[in-house]
Formats: sequence, C-alpha cells, structure tokens
Amino acid sequence: MAIGVAFWIAVAAVLIAGGWFKSRNDAQKYATLRTIIEKNGAADEAQLRTLFGPVAQASPGDLCAFLRIIGTIVMFTAVGLVLFFTVFRTAIDHQAGTIGLAAAMIVAAVGAGFFFSSRFVDPARAGRVQGRAS
Repeated sequence: MAIGVAFWIAVAAVLIAGGWFKSRNDAQKYATLRTIIEKNGAADEAQLRTLFGPVAQASPGDLCAFLRIIGTIVMFTAVGLVLFFTVFRTAIDHQAGTIGLAAAMIVAAVGAGFFFSSRFVDPARAGRVQGRAS
C-alpha cells in the first residue's frame, strides 16, 4: 500500500516540477522581452523569433495520431477497469461490481469511438486552403 502511494506521489512530483520549470522558462522569456522593449522602445520580428522560436503549425496527421493515441489509452484504461470490477464483483459486492462493469464498457465504447474516428480524418482535405476549389 505504501509503495503505491509513494509511486503516485513521485509521479505527481515529476508532473508538478515539469510544469513549474516550464512556467519559469516562459516567465524568463517575457521578462527578457520586457527588458528589450524598455531599452530599445520596440522589438523587431527577428528578436521575437530568436526569443520565442518559430510558431508550431499542426499538420492534419497530428489529429489522426492524437485520436488514435487517446483511443488506445482510453481502451486500455477500460480493460483495467473491467479487470478491477470483475474481481470486485466476485469478491465484495455483486451489484456494485455489475454497475462498475457497465461503466467500464461505456469507457471502452468511448475509447473505440476515438480510435475509429481517426479513420475519418482526411489529411488531403484538411491540408487544403479553405475557400479554394480544386
């Protein structure tokens, strides 16, 4: 029991530390921008690019990959819930276990929906400029 709690505390610590370092990095960039504007009166585009980097453009394939990844994660979560509630149903409470299994099936259906909806993302159509006939 204590090992499980320690594991989740370690995971939370890593996630919180990552978020804190990212926010500190962003705060430092904006402080640098403020200093540039105070000294020069304005910041040109070259300075902004070197400070903040290029703007990331999402490609149509990213949505397809995102939907497949989220679907896979949700379906594996559903498998874990099914295993948990199967043991719970046989060992502790039959009625509550059955309700848990039903909820796990709904989670599995949502995951399958995410996974199979990635097939309907058309990268060729999403990449075209809107308003232009081809």
